[in-house]
Amino acid sequence: MPQPPKERRKVSRVKLSRPLPGRVGEARIFLVDASVEGIRIAHQGSLPAVAQTCHVSFAWEGQSI
Repeated sequence: MPQPPKERRKVSRVKLSRPLPGRVGEARIFLVDASVEGIRIAHQGSLPAVAQTCHVSFAWEGQSI
């Protein structure tokens, strides 16, 4: 039987109970999960290349972050 894939993450991720709307620049996104090393998003359209620094914004408890 094949072995299950080995877990490569060094830190745990927090899965949001509901995707959180936000923006990367002018592009609309949804934050799906987060860790101390980064976030995972869902999006349609163009974004900066993977591993490239970009500005992410979203609202949390009424505050812009």
